[in-house]
Amino acid sequence: MMKLRSVPPIHPRKAQTVEMPRRPRTCGQLAESGQAPPKRGRPGGQAVVEFAIVLPILLLMMVGLVNLGVLINAQITLTQAVWEGARAGATLDPSLSHADERIRRAAQEAVAPLLDPRQVGVEIEPDEATRAAMAWPRPRGEPLRVEASYVLDLAFPFPLHVRLSAQAVSRMEYSNPP
Repeated sequence: MMKLRSVPPIHPRKAQTVEMPRRPRTCGQLAESGQAPPKRGRPGGQAVVEFAIVLPILLLMMVGLVNLGVLINAQITLTQAVWEGARAGATLDPSLSHADERIRRAAQEAVAPLLDPRQVGVEIEPDEATRAAMAWPRPRGEPLRVEASYVLDLAFPFPLHVRLSAQAVSRMEYSNPP
């Protein structure tokens, strides 16, 4: 049943009457009016299905981002290690024996906190015998190249082996005595 309400007149002499419907407030009134009651209870399954589709993708992205961080960190560590080896080789006293071994050890000590130093392969060019055979004033000013490689195993849903390598070149600062 519609109730008539009066609205204040726009013009003082003319009163207007406007018919405004009234909303039912209880479920009983809703049933009488023919409207369906609001849904209450558990939500539909659409959100669960969408979540089941999106969750594996999100997890793969998260694992991929973590692996990318590990990969970048390992590459930076390996690069720092070859620079440490090149610096050690450039300033090494030529009168000491086992110079190449000292260069390898300097590179492996720099990589030790994050990677397995035994798996890091270090190559030095020119090697100790070639440097010792150079005529004075050499090897001063000659380039010393230190290269390292490492195979990194990533924890992805499937086994993934990534080969990392880094190289550093430094000029030798010492010379053989005349």
